[in-house]
Amino acid sequence: MRARDRAVEIVSSWRRSSIVDGRTRFFVNDVQRRPGVSCYSLRNGAGTVLIRHSNVEDSFVLKEIFGAVDTYAVPREVDSALRSAGVSVITDLGANIGLAALKFGRMFPTAQLVCVEADKSNASILEATLALNDLLARTRVLKVAAAASAGTLRFVAGQGGRSHVAAPGEDGANVEAVDIFPVLEGTDLLKIDIEGGEWTILEDDRVGATRIKAICMEYHARLCPGNNATTTATALLNRAGFDVVSLREEPPGGVLWALRR
Repeated sequence: MRARDRAVEIVSSWRRSSIVDGRTRFFVNDVQRRPGVSCYSLRNGAGTVLIRHSNVEDSFVLKEIFGAVDTYAVPREVDSALRSAGVSVITDLGANIGLAALKFGRMFPTAQLVCVEADKSNASILEATLALNDLLARTRVLKVAAAASAGTLRFVAGQGGRSHVAAPGEDGANVEAVDIFPVLEGTDLLKIDIEGGEWTILEDDRVGATRIKAICMEYHARLCPGNNATTTATALLNRAGFDVVSLREEPPGGVLWALRR
């Protein structure tokens, strides 16, 4: 690694460390890529997180969800609609190590959670995170891949938040896939971040028949059926009866919030 790249990594680690108590310990562990799992309390008091510093994706997701950018910040229009209608069930597709579930679980303290995660190493951290934050009792954890039909999928695991359904010709191992639509019954808030696996779900006409009130989605160019991921995601959501109320493009993908029309 070039000296400049290493310096950028060190600065990034220091910035991420500001999110937790025990900042120095986090920083040293992150810089050294410490093996194993480290436990930290969030500085904002929102709970306890488990981080694998040997997998840089964990630290990145921590910054993404609890850092200054706050990728999943709920737009005012969505928050108002959800609180007015009530949130009974939150479903998290691509729950990873549980950081988004922790955020939304705290935000809606009476809601039941459904967490779907196909990477078994991620899922073990997810369950531990939920337990540490007294969320496991109100959470259903499914260690499977979310899809539009049941069966098996080739899946590339071991990449933290970047684990994904294999593209044609890409190496992977078979994992169980579930038809996600029966799982989505009763869902009020749906979060999706499944690294390109979202497209077969969004293309399914059953999206429009759900009772989902709002969708928070990180969409990706990989496996996108259209030439542009943003326009494709927007068109598919519009077809299903949702209006995109907030969108931040992060080429070649982005993050959006959509509200049922």
